[in-house]
Amino acid sequence: MAGATQAVKDAYNKFFDNSIDTATKASMVQNAAKVQGLLTALAAAANGAKSSIQVNNVTFDSATSAKVDFAILLNGQPALPHANGTAVLDSASGHWQVADATLCQLAGLIPGTSADVLKAAGCSG
Repeated sequence: MAGATQAVKDAYNKFFDNSIDTATKASMVQNAAKVQGLLTALAAAANGAKSSIQVNNVTFDSATSAKVDFAILLNGQPALPHANGTAVLDSASGHWQVADATLCQLAGLIPGTSADVLKAAGCSG
């Protein structure tokens, strides 16, 4: 599972890299078309800030699902030391993706995220 662990870490690191555009990030997230509004909201919230993540731990629930413990860093300092996310293996591409539920959770932490955007993405209120 070492290769899968690294693949999950890579997926999270790339997804949270602010230098990567939203269109590219869409290929790294589950149900991309559905969560497009969330991608835009998260990009706007980052607003060019020097945010990044550090994956602390990956635990596999199955061959296609993993729990991810990660820290959100602002200017290199932990803003949220232990965020919990999920990664899923996309059967079509064979690549690990950030689960849409993780985006819902993060978007819910951003002040001013539109309830309509959350609803359209399938996030439960």
